[in-house]
Parts: sequence; C-alpha cells; structure tokens
Amino acid sequence: RYAEFVEASGSVRSLAETARSWGLDRVDQEDLPLDGLYSPPPGSTGGNSTHPTHVYVIDTGVFSAHEDFAARMGNESFDAFGGDGNDGHGHGTHCAGTAAGSSYGIARNSTVHAVRVLDDNGSGSTAGVIEGMSWVATQVALHEGEPAVASLSLGGGFSQAMNDAVQSLVDAGVVVVVAAGNDDSDACLGSPASAPAAVTVGSTTSTDARSGFSN
Repeated sequence: RYAEFVEASGSVRSLAETARSWGLDRVDQEDLPLDGLYSPPPGSTGGNSTHPTHVYVIDTGVFSAHEDFAARMGNESFDAFGGDGNDGHGHGTHCAGTAAGSSYGIARNSTVHAVRVLDDNGSGSTAGVIEGMSWVATQVALHEGEPAVASLSLGGGFSQAMNDAVQSLVDAGVVVVVAAGNDDSDACLGSPASAPAAVTVGSTTSTDARSGFSN
C-alpha cells in the first residue's frame, strides 16, 4: 500500500502551566489533590476567535488601563453614576482580573466590559443594578451570536425585581454568575444570589470546605 502523503514529525506539548494560584489550580480539575498545574480552556488564551466571549463585570467598574486587560476592553461601557465606567474602588477590577485577566484570569481571550453600578465606596442601589443589567441585555443583542457572561459579585436584600432582571438576561442567552454572599447566612434571603436562573457561587477553601463567612 502506498502512503497518501509524507509529513515531517512535529512537536506536541501540554497546554498546562504552573498554576499561579490554588484557585486556578482548583477550577481545572474535578477532584483533589491539587496538582499545581492549570490548563486553560480551549480558545481562552491568545489567537483570534470567530465568536469572542464578552464578560460584563457588573460592579464598581474596571480600571481599563490595567495591563492585564490590554487591547481587550470593550468599546462600550455603562456607568450608573454618569462616569466612564472606570473603577475608583478596586473591587470590580479584582473581579475582572479573576474572570479574564492575563495573569490570574480564566477567559484570557475574552472582551471585558465595565458595568459600573457601585460607587467608589462600593455602594449602589437595586435600581442602578437593574439598569446595568438592562444595558447588558441591549449590548448582547448587538453582539448576536457571541457568547456572553455577566458577573455580579454584589448583593443586598431579597428583590424580586432584581431576580427577574437576572432571568431576563438568562433568557437573552447570558450566563449570569453571582456571588452567594459573605454573611454566613442563607443565600436565598438575598438578591441576586436567590435568583433561580443564576449560577450562584459561594467561597470554599483549598480543601473544598465552605469558607466560614460564605453564604
């Protein structure tokens, strides 16, 4: 039998890297113990994507000039306080770095959008958060066919209106990830943590135990 073609043998390497934090190490494997490595999801690092993921950080804004987001900040931003979406607090930038930063993030090829609904003291209103989510829904419609994730590491008392806004985003095709809260209480008592359609995330330790403060 004749060979169909001849090709030089190339090199193949693992995509795993040394984990820069135990959190990164934990999210890429189902079970303990941690192996000290992190394997980025396919398409999450470098290169061009036909359908880039949009990460909407609904928080205190994002420090857009940070080197970890170089050339990946979306042209559009929202600011409930009339600004430009820039972060004067730090929490939103921290969350954006966890989701999409080039150093410690997971989706390192995604486009980051600042949705500033909390002020420089880290405070805001239910109305402001809902307005920010409504803006995200509008943007998602403009980027039809491109994956979108909304991050809300914030919370307050139970609000049916906010939970409904989460449902509307999910219905629009957005994966909505929210914080369970840090009060060592029932997440079902607050919003958006209690929204049935949200991916509500609590805090755990490196041994998979619930952090003492986590809802």
